[in-house]
Amino acid sequence: AFVRSTQARSQLMSEILLHIQALNLKCRAILHIQSFSRMVPAIMRFHHQRQAVLVLQTRWRAVFGCVRYRETLEGIVRVQAVARRHLTYRACRGLLVEQETVRCEARRDRAARVIQRALGSEQFMAWLRGKREGQAAVVVQARLRGVQARQRSAKSRRIHRVRLKIAAAAERARRSPELRLGNKTREALKILMKARMLSQVSKAMQVLETSTRLSPVCCASFCAAGAAGTLLTFIRMCNRSLPHLQLLRLALLILKNVTRLHHLVPPGMEMIGGAKAGKLVEILVDIVQNFRDKESVFVVAVGLVSDLASRNRGVLTVCRSPEVRRRVTGVLVILERVTRVRTRKSSVGHKKHDTSELDIKLKACLQLQELLALVEKEALCGSY
Repeated sequence: AFVRSTQARSQLMSEILLHIQALNLKCRAILHIQSFSRMVPAIMRFHHQRQAVLVLQTRWRAVFGCVRYRETLEGIVRVQAVARRHLTYRACRGLLVEQETVRCEARRDRAARVIQRALGSEQFMAWLRGKREGQAAVVVQARLRGVQARQRSAKSRRIHRVRLKIAAAAERARRSPELRLGNKTREALKILMKARMLSQVSKAMQVLETSTRLSPVCCASFCAAGAAGTLLTFIRMCNRSLPHLQLLRLALLILKNVTRLHHLVPPGMEMIGGAKAGKLVEILVDIVQNFRDKESVFVVAVGLVSDLASRNRGVLTVCRSPEVRRRVTGVLVILERVTRVRTRKSSVGHKKHDTSELDIKLKACLQLQELLALVEKEALCGSY
């Protein structure tokens, strides 16, 4: 029984193994069939896509080749045109020169005939004689009037006294060289650079204001001495008291007299009268903002900064900064409000205001508006 059971089990195992082998063979066959069935459509798709890519490449190369051919053809045509034009010009240059010569001769002949007809006409000669006689009469009248004016001035006591005063002043200046304007200017510059007392500074600034207003040479000496920096430092130390306001006005007038000369304020320089443009603009804007209720100082400062901005690019560049524009705009808004209120009150008749003060405010407003417009224009040009 044991042997029979063992044989039965071995026979069953062999049958199972045979069945498993048959199943494996069937699975492999199925896999081969599936892979082949998938391979055939994939190969067909590959060949189709490859053919499409080849067609696209062919079309693209054809288009690119046509474009290059057209560009090459246009370049060749241009070169040929330039070469033919040059050859034609060389061949026809002699003819062109001859034509221009003939035309010039014809123009000269026409001009000569016109001049001959004009000079030969009696009307032209009469007009020329009348013009010369008129000029001669004007010269004679001027000489005669000059002689008569000198004779009248010689008899006038007032003019005689003025002449005597001028002669006496010239004699005093000749005897005392320290009374001459140049020497007084140099002495005032020394005092301004070294003085400690307010009275000395006041006298020196009065002398400098007079000399810079009357003499361009004194203005040049002021710039050469570097006194503008000292003057700006002094301006920073001034307060709102009456003596300081007078000195501040004198200092601003000195700067105005110096900067009115164009050769001392070049358009592209950043140094103005020996002082930096940034420092000068900063101090002037401080004065405009802090002394807007003091017309004697405010108007001079506004006019000075507006004039410098219109003539000097360094000052205009500093005025383009947002801080300066903000401060100037604030002052302009306040001035416009004040002038509007005063104009309304004066028109209604509640209170009589000084019209000259109102005119000064309006003039300052116009100058500030011009300054802001110039700055906006410069900023717009700089952005482009």
